[in-house]
Amino acid sequence: MNKLVTKVLVDVGMAVTMLASFVTGVVLWLVLPEGRRAVQSVFLGITRHLWSDAHTYLTLSFGALLLIHLALNWGLFLTMAKRTFITGKKGA
Repeated sequence: MNKLVTKVLVDVGMAVTMLASFVTGVVLWLVLPEGRRAVQSVFLGITRHLWSDAHTYLTLSFGALLLIHLALNWGLFLTMAKRTFITGKKGA
């Protein structure tokens, strides 16, 4: 697979998992109750426990994709850091 296609797929995956993690977090925070009532709470036919599991796995997936993103773009990050910190000191 082409490196550009891989980068695009990783970036799209990051966007999807970040958005889904945000949505599940908002549902857990604002919609479903905490504490003693949480055992029986259901939203859209899904229990609080399952919402929590989905949130956890989506967040872990985002983190894994973020590490892949960093690995794929490591050369770019090094180049930007060198230009920012090394050439910035010479010009000052």
